[in-house]
Amino acid sequence: MSDKQHIEFLFAKFKENSLSEEEFKILLDYFDRSESESKIKSLMDKQWRYIKKIPSNGPDIEATARYKKILYAIEENQLDWSKRNRKIARRSSSVSLKIIGIAATFLLITSSLILWKINQNPNVNSTVQTEQQVIQKYSGKQFVRLPDGSSVILNEGSELEFDGSFGKESRKVVFKGEGFFDISHNEGKPFIVRTGDVSTTVLGTAFNVSAYKNSDVVVTVERGKVAVGDNDNEYDKITPNQQLIVDTRTKKYRKEEVNLERELAWKNDFLILDGMTIEEAVTVIGQRYGVNVTVMNEHIKNCEINAAFMKGESLKQVLSVISGVLQAEYEIKDNSAVIKGGRSCE
Repeated sequence: MSDKQHIEFLFAKFKENSLSEEEFKILLDYFDRSESESKIKSLMDKQWRYIKKIPSNGPDIEATARYKKILYAIEENQLDWSKRNRKIARRSSSVSLKIIGIAATFLLITSSLILWKINQNPNVNSTVQTEQQVIQKYSGKQFVRLPDGSSVILNEGSELEFDGSFGKESRKVVFKGEGFFDISHNEGKPFIVRTGDVSTTVLGTAFNVSAYKNSDVVVTVERGKVAVGDNDNEYDKITPNQQLIVDTRTKKYRKEEVNLERELAWKNDFLILDGMTIEEAVTVIGQRYGVNVTVMNEHIKNCEINAAFMKGESLKQVLSVISGVLQAEYEIKDNSAVIKGGRSCE
C-alpha cells in the first residue's frame, strides 16, 4: 500500500471513529507535515461534492454529539478510546489547532449523519421510512427533532422512543426521565407521551415532563392545554403555569400553580440552534456569551444550521464546531468574535 493509499485508509477509519491508538498517532504526525494540507483539502472537497448530492431527511443531532466528543477530546490533547480506556500523549498546540480546523471538519462533513443541512428549499420535510417499523431510541442529554416537526429536549438520564409509524396513524412516544416537549399542532392526530401507566395528551403545545424511575410523574405546561390520565381515566387538564403531580403507586394526583421560570430552569444551560440561518445563530450565540459575533462572508449568512450544545460548552467550543462545519475560521478578541471565510451553501 502506497503512502497516499495508507493516508486515505486512515481517513476512512477516522471517519468511522475506529482508529487504533497507533494509527491515530500516525495520522497526527501526517497533519504536522507541511505537505499534508493539499491532500486533506482534496479529500474534503471530494467528500463535500458527494454529500451535496445526498438527499437529506433532516439533521441528525446525534452527529453533533459524535463530532463534539472528538473535537473536545482533541482540544484537551487526549482521546477516550472506546472500551480500551487509552489516552493519546500530549501533542503541541499547533498540531491540536490543525486537527480542530481540518481533521475534525473532515470527520463531520464525510459522515452520513450530517450535523447541518445546506438547504436551498426550506419546505422540504423530515420523513420516516414507511415500510419499516424501526424503533427510534434517544437517550441522555440531547435535542431531538421528531418527524412531525415537534422537538424534545432531553435531560440527563432520559430516554425517548417511537416506532416508524409515528406521524402516520398517530403520534405516540414512550418516555422516561425529564424532557421539554414543543409540539407541532395537528388537530387530527393528538400527541401522546406515555410514561408508564400515565399518558399526557396534547394537540399542539409546549410542556415539561419529569418521570424518572420510582418517582412521581410531573407535567408542567408552558403553552397551550394538556390532558393527563391513564388507560381508564383522565385525571385533569392543565394550562400555562400549572403543574399536575401524579403518584404512580396510588394514582392520586394534585394540581398546582407554579413558577414556570424555576420549573424549567434545567434547560437554560442548553444552547439550541434549530433550523436557524447562520446570521440568526450568531445573534443567539452573541446574546448567550455576551459578545458581538460578526460573519464576514455574506454567502454563508443564509445557510441553515441545526445544532445543540448541551454540556455548557464555551464560546470557543461552539465557534469551533460551527466554523468547522462551514469550513471557515474564527477569531475571538475581547468582547467580539469574527467568523471569516467559509464555503457558500448556494
